Amino acid sequence: MASTYHKAIYQIPFPSPPIDALKKQWHRMRGDDSESDLWPQYGGDVETWTIKDTDEHSVAHDFWSQFERQFNLTERDRPPQYYNFGPDSGIPIHKDPVSLAWIAVAVVGTQPIEFFDDDKNKVYETQYQFALVNSKQYHRVDVRGGHRVLLRKIFTETSYETLFQLLN
Repeated sequence: MASTYHKAIYQIPFPSPPIDALKKQWHRMRGDDSESDLWPQYGGDVETWTIKDTDEHSVAHDFWSQFERQFNLTERDRPPQYYNFGPDSGIPIHKDPVSLAWIAVAVVGTQPIEFFDDDKNKVYETQYQFALVNSKQYHRVDVRGGHRVLLRKIFTETSYETLFQLLN
């Protein structure tokens, strides 16, 4: 996939994430009573699992650690998380309240991410496998009726523009 840049999303051309292995790890985490956080405000079908330090040598931990080192990314103390968006999830058009940006691998699902102007008119949409997203731009992914799993890390102190520069 060629890299593309938009003020809201940058598709990362860095090595292909190990999608099949990440998918297997997510299924194991989901099935082994790993601690998850539910987001009932979005239909009760959204939950997250944090990759903990004790998960060293897991596929997600190893992939993310290598990626952070290669690009000298900031905020290494914050671990990535698996995000599961089930078919009954309904996250509205929004700007993330805490993060400035995030980087995600689409592990399951190919629904496009949509971006909107300040009046919430759609201005851009794209699919991605591995991307940096400006979470201060209005966005959403319409998952209803489908399924989506991300391996995602949020950045609360580092801007989208700074992360873009680090990745290039």
